[in-house]
Amino acid sequence: MTDEEETPLDDEVPKEEPPIPEYASPLDTTPGAEHNWAESLDGIEVGDSWKMKLFKVLIPFAIPAAIFAVLYFILPYSRFLQLGALAISYLLPPFGKESIIPFGIGYGFTILQMTGLIFMVDVVCAMFISWNLPLAKKIPLIGHLITWIEKKGRESLTKNPALETVSWIGLVLWVMVPFQGSGGITASIIGRAIGMRASYVISAVGTGAIIAGLIIGTVAKKGWEIIRENWVSGVIMIAVVIVAVVVLYFLYKRYTTRKNLEAMQRKA
Repeated sequence: MTDEEETPLDDEVPKEEPPIPEYASPLDTTPGAEHNWAESLDGIEVGDSWKMKLFKVLIPFAIPAAIFAVLYFILPYSRFLQLGALAISYLLPPFGKESIIPFGIGYGFTILQMTGLIFMVDVVCAMFISWNLPLAKKIPLIGHLITWIEKKGRESLTKNPALETVSWIGLVLWVMVPFQGSGGITASIIGRAIGMRASYVISAVGTGAIIAGLIIGTVAKKGWEIIRENWVSGVIMIAVVIVAVVVLYFLYKRYTTRKNLEAMQRKA
């Protein structure tokens, strides 16, 4: 056998790298390896420098602190307190976009102000959860709430197998739909559970919050205008909106049930 006919040794045969699934977590590909800031902010935790860890913990708190510090000087004190109360209430169940935004519009805040408030709260929550979920669960009091929300998020994945193949647009829709009880925290936990990168999760949460805020705010503003002009017409409009929401809910449940059955059949 000539040299040209000799087969290469096993260790000389180039090995193909296994394909990385779409939206795979960076932790699945480079666990514990050295990485840069961009990779760290995209979801890598193991191997973070102390500066990276500190940044990811502080920024989600620093952003709202800076925003409210500015608002303190440009808003009347009573309006500042109202806006702060709305922001805190939005974090607490059972409140959500569908209740906080109409309340805010009723207090006299504009659609853009309420949309901006919802956007800020959802995005900073998405940042904190996407970057610091293990740490968040160790915080006294808050950790129990995060663990409870994580449990609910994983229950949603169990009951809705189709969520495991959700795309960026799917997560945007999840955040937009108010009757799911969704928000930045739950959406981030779901996005993390299915392996989405942090940048995808945060951008999806922010996009969904803006679209939902503008839609709900517009409907709420029109509703308050009608109620102030003629309360009977306002009651009729509220009834129409409730019926429309119920119909949309059942259409949504019908669609998700079909998708879940398809997902279960693919697993079988």
